[in-house]
Amino acid sequence: MVREPNFAIKNVRQTIKDKFGFEIPYHKAWQALKAARNKFMVHGKVQFKSCPGSSVALVDEETLASWTWFLQMLARHFLPNEDDRVCLISDRHPGLINAINYVPAFKFPRGVHRFCLRHVCSNFNNKYKRSVEDLCWRAGSESSARKFDRIMEEIKSLNPEAYDWLGNIDKTQWTLAHDGGWRTGILTTNMSEAVNGVLKGARRLPIVPLVEITLNRSAQYFLQRTARANRMVMDNQQWADYAFRLFEARQAEATSHRAEV
Repeated sequence: MVREPNFAIKNVRQTIKDKFGFEIPYHKAWQALKAARNKFMVHGKVQFKSCPGSSVALVDEETLASWTWFLQMLARHFLPNEDDRVCLISDRHPGLINAINYVPAFKFPRGVHRFCLRHVCSNFNNKYKRSVEDLCWRAGSESSARKFDRIMEEIKSLNPEAYDWLGNIDKTQWTLAHDGGWRTGILTTNMSEAVNGVLKGARRLPIVPLVEITLNRSAQYFLQRTARANRMVMDNQQWADYAFRLFEARQAEATSHRAEV
């Protein structure tokens, strides 16, 4: 049923006959199929509960009040226990930054607020271009504190003002080297930006069409990816297409290498 969700009673009877040489009556095939579906559904529900939670809010505008309300809802439903921990990664929207002060669940030691490195570097590059525009990302994505300091010294030698601009941002909030492991390697909000890309244009619609287009486009993506996943399972493909293409490219490149001893 994992490979063929539309598996029917006639398929059950034919499978038993082909594999074991027995012909079973209709009602037994029906009971077997029903038991398999129940087991499959229970297994699916257990897996679904283990998925990360997701939350969406529709507000008139991003303000201190709307952000505070949204964070309170997140804390209530996703962080109900005192030992729950969270790392919030976002852009540097003033309303969100101020709202965190009103929601204890998102403040240390229960939670931390980190900035999306892509947003930080975008602001940095708009302000200080040319010689230092690539160094912000290099510094923020560097996991070694020693190498981070070296890159920062390079920025300082090229543009002291740019160095001071980055220095005014708490290092724990934008650098991987001083993060303390909260980010688990996640530097950006690219995941949410990908959702924005899927729903491009939907924000300008009234509420009802907005919800409808969100549902329809999400369903379309799930159907497309389900078909792709089923194809990979049938082909015994161990990795996703993107990873598989990278592997094939590296494998082709490796054939041109030569080792000398």
